[in-house]
Amino acid sequence: MTLNIENFMEHLRAVVEERGRDYVYLGFDIDTTVDEGEIISQTITERTERTYAADCVYRNPLTGEPSCIIGKIVAAADPEAFEAIAQAEKDYGYESFPVNAFRRDAGVDVFEDGETEGLAAAVQALQDRGFEYGLVLDFAEAYVEADSARRVKLLNEAYMANLESADAFKKAIHPED
Repeated sequence: MTLNIENFMEHLRAVVEERGRDYVYLGFDIDTTVDEGEIISQTITERTERTYAADCVYRNPLTGEPSCIIGKIVAAADPEAFEAIAQAEKDYGYESFPVNAFRRDAGVDVFEDGETEGLAAAVQALQDRGFEYGLVLDFAEAYVEADSARRVKLLNEAYMANLESADAFKKAIHPED
């Protein structure tokens, strides 16, 4: 299944419902030793504390289950695409593997259009910066409801947001509050 804005949002809501609005993705510490392009060794540890810029992994390397918000969405929408993405991620040594690399590095077209891919990338970026899933969902819902000019502003806010500016980010999402 190719994800469009509508079914992406359905899957996002399901992930937030499953995990809870207060859930924060912690990610993994992955130490990889590479020699001449080949992975020699790898140590994987699940994080126990919130950190800034947690690198998301689509499949939990310890359990094999979908891990991050985008991993869970893609696994639910298209299990075959998820398998290809998870394998490519592993093959690349769990280095940064953003949603816009799915086509190039995993050979799968997950998103129907650039707008959906852009929203997914922003959702992933917010998760990776340590935001609660509820706030990530609030951002996505505000984005979907916005006109094109406001969408650009919201994407800019999402890419500039960090935990220190969380209150300003919340105000950008809900200016009426």
